[in-house]
Amino acid sequence: MNLSIPQDIVIEILSWLPVKSLMRFKCVTKFFNSLVFKSNFTDIHRCRSLTRSGGKKLFLHGSKFYFTSDPQKEDGINSASILQIESFGELSFYIHVDPRLNCVNDLFLLWQPLSVQPATILNPSTREVKLLPSLIEGFSSCHYSLDFEPEEKKYKVLLTAKYDQEGYTKNRPRICINGVIYRFVFHRGLLDIAEFDVKTENSKLIALGDALHGWSYEFIELKGKLVVIDYVTRSHEYIHLLVLEQTRKEKEWKSHIIQLPSTWNTLTW
Repeated sequence: MNLSIPQDIVIEILSWLPVKSLMRFKCVTKFFNSLVFKSNFTDIHRCRSLTRSGGKKLFLHGSKFYFTSDPQKEDGINSASILQIESFGELSFYIHVDPRLNCVNDLFLLWQPLSVQPATILNPSTREVKLLPSLIEGFSSCHYSLDFEPEEKKYKVLLTAKYDQEGYTKNRPRICINGVIYRFVFHRGLLDIAEFDVKTENSKLIALGDALHGWSYEFIELKGKLVVIDYVTRSHEYIHLLVLEQTRKEKEWKSHIIQLPSTWNTLTW
């Protein structure tokens, strides 16, 4: 008697496998090969992989990529090896001066702000490398942002290229939250935030006013909300947080102060 496992049970089992094991099943049947690329399955697999302890870390050192192996316990101590990703060696031509990295859902976007060489998308799990179209020469600098649009389940890349020396854009990492890309910009002499909706491809400005007090600040995400960390340059006493809250009528900034431990007074920024 020929017994077969129901398809929904097979999908459930595969969704719990590590990526390395999952890739081996691609050659078993056409169904397995197509399954690993379906957005619904990858969403489930990604969520479940986040519940597992450990996880790999990706490093860029010079023109070489490395990743950490699965942690192993030896003599009661957890340790992990650092291994090179050989298949990424072909990228050495594009990684030489001042590279930039952007990560969304375990996909990495790599580019150089002052180079006409194409940006590159890396998938460390599958070792796949995809080159984006080359830029037209003549720009003075460029910046890429990779984001995932959750409703349409599409990845999109936003390119901002500057073709003259007028104006100034803050060289700070951007952040992608729920299908929206945020970046620091100068507008009419004031520091603001540009908001770009990946789905509608519309943009608008968010005013910061005089909320920031220094030049050391970064974006982070907190429970799906945009947060600006104002480090208050050279202060060892506190960190200033600005959380973008949605009210009934509009968005507004809420200020929070985090006191730092007194033992941090000896640190050098």
